[in-house]
Amino acid sequence: MAFGFIGAVSDGLTDRLRLVLSGQMINTIGTGSKLDPKVFRHNFDKTAVAMLYLSCMSFVACFLEGYCWTRTSERQASRMRAKYMKAVLRQDLGYFDIQHASGASEVITSISNDTLVIQEAISDKVPNFVSNVSGFIGGYMVAFILVWQLAMVALPLVLLLVVPGWLCGRSLIDLAGKIRREYITRLAVLQSRQYLPLERFMPLVERKRL
Repeated sequence: MAFGFIGAVSDGLTDRLRLVLSGQMINTIGTGSKLDPKVFRHNFDKTAVAMLYLSCMSFVACFLEGYCWTRTSERQASRMRAKYMKAVLRQDLGYFDIQHASGASEVITSISNDTLVIQEAISDKVPNFVSNVSGFIGGYMVAFILVWQLAMVALPLVLLLVVPGWLCGRSLIDLAGKIRREYITRLAVLQSRQYLPLERFMPLVERKRL
C-alpha cells in the first residue's frame, strides 16, 4: 500500500511537471532566433532529455499505482470474505433454521457482491482520489513557483471547488442513511402486522447487524 500511495502521488505530480517542461521548451523555441544555434540546440536537447526522464518516472509511478493498489484490494477482499464467513458461522442454529432452501447461495452471493464493491473502491477510487489531490496540490505549487502573483489571485477559488463537493457528499451520505433506516422500520412494521413473512428479508437484516 505504501508503494501504491507513492505511485499515486507521483502520478499526480508528473502531470504538472510535464507542463513546466513544456513551457520551457516553448520558451526555448520562442527565443531561438536570438540565440546562437549551438546554445539553442543545447537548451532544447536538455529540456527534451528532462521530458524523457519524466516520462520514465511517470511510467514507473503508474505501474506502482495500478499494481500495488490492485494487490491491496485483492488481499483486503480475501480477508473480508474470511471474516464474513467466520461471523456467519458463529451465529446460532436458529439463524440457519429461518433460512429457506437457497439461504446458502444467498449468503455466498451477498459476500461476493459486497467484497467486489469494496475491492473496486480500493483498487480504483482510492488511487484516483490520491492522484487527483496530489495533482491539485502540485498544480498550485507549480503556479506559486512560476507566477506567484497570479496563483495568489486564483487561490480563493479553491473554496468554490471544495465546499460544493463537501456539501454534495454530506447530502448523499445523509440520504443513504435515511433510506436505510426507513427500509428497516417498514420491515419491522410489516412483520408486526403479519402482512408478510420477514424470513424473506432476514439475510439483508442480518448483514446490517454483522
